[in-house]
Amino acid sequence: MRAIKDTDFLTSTMRVRCREKYLFDRERVERLIDARGDDEAIKVLNECGYGEMQSLSNAELDRVLGQFRGELYAFLEEILPFDGMLDVFRVRYDYHNVKSLLKTSSIEDEGRGLLVPSGRVPADELYRAFVESDFSGLPGELTEVILQARELLARTDDPQKADFFLDKACLEEMTALAKKTKSAFLTDYTRLYLDIQNLRALVRSWRIGKDSAFLRSALVLGGYVGTEGILLCLQENGSISQLYAGTPLSELSGEGEKVAKGDGVLTYFEKCCDNLLLEKVEENRHVSFGEQPVLAYLLLREAEMTMLRTVISGRLAGLSPGELREKLRLHYA
Repeated sequence: MRAIKDTDFLTSTMRVRCREKYLFDRERVERLIDARGDDEAIKVLNECGYGEMQSLSNAELDRVLGQFRGELYAFLEEILPFDGMLDVFRVRYDYHNVKSLLKTSSIEDEGRGLLVPSGRVPADELYRAFVESDFSGLPGELTEVILQARELLARTDDPQKADFFLDKACLEEMTALAKKTKSAFLTDYTRLYLDIQNLRALVRSWRIGKDSAFLRSALVLGGYVGTEGILLCLQENGSISQLYAGTPLSELSGEGEKVAKGDGVLTYFEKCCDNLLLEKVEENRHVSFGEQPVLAYLLLREAEMTMLRTVISGRLAGLSPGELREKLRLHYA
């Protein structure tokens, strides 16, 4: 791929700007949270381009979000002047689907309903590969990863180890795909994403009492903090916040340390992780033109869909408006 110039994205930036007015802002989120009935909540969703919902239910929300995500990726594929940029984000759905199918006891009965569309590999194609145990038609890297993950799960009977292995493979492939695009934004974003996942792995391993060998299986090279330093921190019960001092994760690491040592709240830490990524997106959203505003639009829509699932599921579960607001990420709080 040739070097990227911001002027390559003049048309795609303009087309995305036309759609930004439909993004959920705080006022729309407040209306959704405070909606007095299902019809009022559905009206807010329709205003933002989510189509006609037949009812306010988790199943209907899954259908609407799946359709919307597919249309979103198709639109961006059409307007982006370079191939491969969206694969950096599509790859996450491939690995999500692999994880779901690996842990499904009866693939023929349950597997298809667990899959999320919009990966590089169509969900039906991946499902068929698992049913027939024939992965020859999949991308080479994914085929090898699936075979290794199946062997690991069969040998250890430990789904968590398999998840760590797949999360690591996904991060490695995301990083490699971002570098291929020659986009500074994608390279920086995936580096930050990688760092956050490494920090999460450290916090999780510490919190549940896993050793450094377990943690090593999850860490990926290429972050602001080296993997050997992370492993040493776990081995010596060191200071996580000191390890990350002077990096973009310095404040986040403090919350992670609280959780690792039993003093913090895991859900709040996870919220802070998402907020840091959203801050990165917001920094690039208002660039005049280039790949940044186009990809920021995708990431904001992705965050929006997560928010909608949180709010709608919370409403259906009977959470109060105050409880729903506590769950919101930075962009909507």
